[in-house]
Amino acid sequence: MSNTQLSKSKYFIKIEDIPEIQYTTGLLTKILVGLHGEKVMILLNKHKPQIRIPTQTHENELIGIIIQGKGRYMIGDEEKILTKGDIYHVPPNIPHCTEVLGNEPLIEIDIFAPPLKRVLDAYKEAVQTTLK
Repeated sequence: MSNTQLSKSKYFIKIEDIPEIQYTTGLLTKILVGLHGEKVMILLNKHKPQIRIPTQTHENELIGIIIQGKGRYMIGDEEKILTKGDIYHVPPNIPHCTEVLGNEPLIEIDIFAPPLKRVLDAYKEAVQTTLK
């Protein structure tokens, strides 16, 4: 399968073909899976160095995997420093936040079930802005 065929496939994804959006300050996101009615959403997130994502809650379950960097994760009443290879789980409606530690970006893969509506809305808005 050529690269052109890969980028047009329903089943195979080329990360460099996916547009990046910013739906939270300091966080660039690519939606890898979840734009076409899937029951899960997979995001590739890149946090800028030394940024703090404010405390949030949502009805979605979240599982994340650290790909690069170092961050302090606060989930419910627990706090841990996570690095490459570490995994975290946020049940629905549990407060959580992230603080990037160090001078390199924090890259993670987040899996949401069901897809996170505010990310879908930000993606649709970014696409509409690009088309204007």
